[in-house]
Amino acid sequence: MKFFTWGCTFNIGDFKILLEQQEQALHLMQAIQKEVNKMSIQLDALKQQMAKLVDEGARNTSVDQSAVLAIQGLADQQAILSQQLADAIAANDPAAIQEAADGIAAQVATMSASADALAAAIPVSTPSE
Repeated sequence: MKFFTWGCTFNIGDFKILLEQQEQALHLMQAIQKEVNKMSIQLDALKQQMAKLVDEGARNTSVDQSAVLAIQGLADQQAILSQQLADAIAANDPAAIQEAADGIAAQVATMSASADALAAAIPVSTPSE
């Protein structure tokens, strides 16, 4: 059967072919949309993982900076105590020598406690993944 519309002739078979092609295109677009949805979900998961990594990096940087400041402070205290001891020895002052020795002992105790706390904290805050 033939139709004549707007100066063109169409067969009913032509319409069936166009309809089949349109249905195939629709199915293909639906399959593409499914894949896009899957990729969107995967992208969201990757964004969350990236945010966690950025947060972890910032936290590690902060901890690292704090450790550097603490170590610099200990080095400064050590220099002061070393100079205090050297001055006491040069002055041959037993009381000043004992005071410097007590300061060094206190610093050693502080460093030991800090090292123990740091050693305990590292495994706790280290991610297992």
